[in-house]
Amino acid sequence: MKQISCTKSRWKKAIDQLLKMGQGNLTGRLSIKNRNDDFEELEILINLINEEWLAGVLNNSLSKPKYFHKYIRHFQIILNRKLNITNFSQTLESQYNISKDIIIGTAIEEYIDTASYELIKKLSQSERGITYDQRTIQFLNEEFQYSLVPMTNEKYSILNLYQFQTNLSHFLPYDKTDKIKQYQMQKRYRQNDIIDKIKNYLDHADFSKSVTIDFLCKEFGINKNHLSTAFMENYQCGAYEYFIKRKMEQAYLLVANSKLTLNEISIQGGFSSYPTFSNAFFKHFNIRPRALRKTLNQ
Repeated sequence: MKQISCTKSRWKKAIDQLLKMGQGNLTGRLSIKNRNDDFEELEILINLINEEWLAGVLNNSLSKPKYFHKYIRHFQIILNRKLNITNFSQTLESQYNISKDIIIGTAIEEYIDTASYELIKKLSQSERGITYDQRTIQFLNEEFQYSLVPMTNEKYSILNLYQFQTNLSHFLPYDKTDKIKQYQMQKRYRQNDIIDKIKNYLDHADFSKSVTIDFLCKEFGINKNHLSTAFMENYQCGAYEYFIKRKMEQAYLLVANSKLTLNEISIQGGFSSYPTFSNAFFKHFNIRPRALRKTLNQ
């Protein structure tokens, strides 16, 4: 018997994909990253089986079109250049019990995860025909195959969302209003968890190195708008402002309690020169570092 090893994450993704397929959900696909190991052969096999089943369902679009439509769910969302929702199909409205008064005008990123939003953003800025390896996006915590098609005037785009099922029980209608609220709550919890991790990172950061908002967004998988809003809600200041505040607090402690020279403290704080450090110190504490040390040593 051959033994195959893999990470817990890859094992969980494979099991989740098999469970979805067993339930009739053919929308998902395992990510193949060319690791060339034994487990990747199993991942490829799972994808091939999924593709074979999906091909069988799609074949019905030609041979049995009425039968085929029972097994596909197709929604359309119209987005403007800022990726705000300007309209959406009646099928989406009825299936999810969504009020147009609430949704229209809001950003699509409020209803999809960060990775999906970044993908849609890239597609909206790309030339026609450009494709990316990511074949599905998350909408309200559900997986959809997708396409983004520019409209004739190019001021708007149509986001097509597709789901394919072999089990009709997964298309039974249910109250989606609660699902939207649940998704928004889960998204908020995830964001707060990320914000806590960012704060912890900034609390223990190497202050001699610069930290940018772009770096934090990429490192922790959050977009700038969400980072700005959520960090402000939790800590009453922006992430970069918090980083500077912690850096200056650390500098104050070193000036007051350490035997380091002021120039050494300036370097540890990542300042280009002592005058720059002195000006920043005065801005935060209304006293120069040299004057503070002299006062404390009297």
